[in-house]
Amino acid sequence: MITEAIVDQKSWTNLVARAALAGHQLYRTAAADGEVQYFCCRWGMVKALGTLDEVVGFLDRVTGAKA
Repeated sequence: MITEAIVDQKSWTNLVARAALAGHQLYRTAAADGEVQYFCCRWGMVKALGTLDEVVGFLDRVTGAKA
């Protein structure tokens, strides 16, 4: 399980790059605003992702990564 506390800037940038290579944009809200929320966008559509595990799972699906 991935938690926000262990995700450093390099790891987050890696997730953003994986999304970009698949044609998606990945965003997150600031922790200072409350609970961190994650969003993945493509073609004007937004998918809300509740946890980093959901972000990784979604990226695995859209990139065809093998488990």
